Amino acid sequence: MNTRTYSPLGRRTKGWLKAALFGASFALLGAAHAQTVTIPSANTNDATNRQPLGNYFGYERTHFLFTAAEIGITGNITSIGFYVNSLSSPAANTPVVIKMKTSTNTTVTSSTYATASTGATTVYTGNITSGMLSANSWVTITLSTAFAYSGNSLEVFVETNGGGTGIETGSAKQFRFAQPIPAAVRSQFWTADNTPPTGSGTTRSTRPNTQLAISQPPCAGTPNAGSVTSPVSICGGSAAMLTATGVSTGGGITYQWQESPNGASGWANVSGGSGATTTTYTTTAVNATRYFRMVTTCGNSGLSNNTNVVTVNALNATYATYTVAGVSEGFENWVNLCSSKDVPSTNWKNTPATGNNSWRRDDQGVSDGGWTGSSGGYSPLFSQGAHSARFHSFNSASGLQGALDYYVNMSGGTGADQISFDFINPTGGDVLAVLVSTDGGTTFTQLGSNLTTSSTWANKTFSLTSTSATTVIRLRATSDYGDDDIGVDNFKILSPCSGTPLAGTVTSPVNICSGSAVVLTATGTSSGPGISYQWQESPNGVSGWANVSGGSGATTTTYTTTAINATRYFRMVTTCGNSGLSNNTNVVTVNALAPVYATYTVAGVSEGFENWVNLCSSKDVPGTNWKNTPATGNNSWRRDDQGMSDGGWTSNGGAYSPLFSQGAHSARFHSYNATSGLQGALDYYVNMSGGTGADQISFDFINPTGGDVLAVLVSTDGGTTF
Repeated sequence: MNTRTYSPLGRRTKGWLKAALFGASFALLGAAHAQTVTIPSANTNDATNRQPLGNYFGYERTHFLFTAAEIGITGNITSIGFYVNSLSSPAANTPVVIKMKTSTNTTVTSSTYATASTGATTVYTGNITSGMLSANSWVTITLSTAFAYSGNSLEVFVETNGGGTGIETGSAKQFRFAQPIPAAVRSQFWTADNTPPTGSGTTRSTRPNTQLAISQPPCAGTPNAGSVTSPVSICGGSAAMLTATGVSTGGGITYQWQESPNGASGWANVSGGSGATTTTYTTTAVNATRYFRMVTTCGNSGLSNNTNVVTVNALNATYATYTVAGVSEGFENWVNLCSSKDVPSTNWKNTPATGNNSWRRDDQGVSDGGWTGSSGGYSPLFSQGAHSARFHSFNSASGLQGALDYYVNMSGGTGADQISFDFINPTGGDVLAVLVSTDGGTTFTQLGSNLTTSSTWANKTFSLTSTSATTVIRLRATSDYGDDDIGVDNFKILSPCSGTPLAGTVTSPVNICSGSAVVLTATGTSSGPGISYQWQESPNGVSGWANVSGGSGATTTTYTTTAINATRYFRMVTTCGNSGLSNNTNVVTVNALAPVYATYTVAGVSEGFENWVNLCSSKDVPGTNWKNTPATGNNSWRRDDQGMSDGGWTSNGGAYSPLFSQGAHSARFHSYNATSGLQGALDYYVNMSGGTGADQISFDFINPTGGDVLAVLVSTDGGTTF
């Protein structure tokens, strides 16, 4: 008996290839009125194996199934063929038996050969000679007994019976295999030496590429046209596959698909697409409502019949109307166009409509977009509102693109308008391109350069000169299969400014911890070409206004101040360069939360750390004379029992014992969870003008183990230097 390692799938091609059509292809064979059915029709090469006619083991069995939809016609099967991929000294004669049966099965499950072939009819017994075989061609076997096929699934069983331990090598004959579309298990095989196999078969995701010659009687009279069903609606720009069922078949039958401009008259043979003279026709791209039918003709009688008329509607975006007030999109509530929640509104189109490279609202990619995961999110997930548009580079193969198109009638535009949106792309080589079409999306021109990385949300603007009623603005992302995704938010088209601009309003924390910076943001401001911003500061909030110094974002709508150590006053000035007019926001007052100085006397001062209060955070200071930096986190001081509840500590581990030297509490620094090297400062503010210059600081200290240390420093200039 042979002992060998055997791969049930045999050799594989580089990757799965997809046939353009998975159904059957037909060729008229002349006066015999036979048609050759090839499955798959494109003879796709997904894998190569020695079955069904190889005889490496003494006894080999192959079982495979085709559905009625894959075969497409009925009649007498007179021959079967298999495609030879390669040959290497095949046996001179291979004893072969072929059996067939029909069933209602649509897949193959593992079973014994005896069980699987129960009820099958033997249709061929003979030898396949090496002379019948040629590489890269079909080997056709004429059946000894024609098999009457009337519908349902066709199950085929092929036996090779060389006997012993086999009559050739494993590579002697290699046949082409393909995966059914859609994928399904429709094949199994058995092998054994010396005696026929009796165990359960090994199933496969591929099966032998097969040709069936099916003879039919010649047509007569008026043929059956059958009927056509199709998607009622299809995504604009996609092709529709139309299939006629219940049609007449046989010698002399021909098919022709036709199209009409209105579904009632003007019928003409279709142009373009594929399968125009078969029962399945794939249209050209459908961008508007179109009407089709199929004509079946019997050449023997000269009579024809038509199917029903099928209407195919294109699902397209509608054009937004642009006015000088502008248009905007916040990406908050997505709706259905071609797939589930695939567009921000009816003015958008998303290509592709589903898959990892399909745009989605930041939180709906997995639930509605077909993404394989949700990793790769940027932070924060929006620049305004609560959501953004997100392209999923994290799971999209490198180089894949996704286009989010905005349809807008720009006939009300000035020709000097502006596209504006917020953009984020923390890392990687994925990019976003902005393109514009003035012909409804037929052709596009890129605006500016690709947008690459931006670790935080940043506003991007592009000049828009189109005044076309069929303007399409495309946001086209290209994936790098990287660590994070691309985000877009706050999309707008803006007109050039005129007159007095809107200054908007500014809100801020009324109080901020002293020494911290504050972020001031103006909302409701005018924006667009010609608009500029400038933040200003005043010593009293009334007069002496001057442009701010330091900080960041002084000429944007968001300004980050320098450190606030006392009350300060700010506003933003919005200017329209076209009119020369300006407008100011409200004045915003920012108060610094600072400790008050305790007054030292000869009686001394003391702190027992019993009752902590709020200054910059929750219970962050022992009293109003103290400041705690940072105000929260593992390296923020707290009363010994309030670190987790009020200080943001991640645990309460690391406590010393006892927890106090007097009273019931102490001040505690949390080295246990604070990263090595992190510091925390607990500052006591005291007016020492009543001191003697020979005074003493005294406190009780505990630190059981480790390398953490406590330093005592003093400042005589309010904390500027220590």
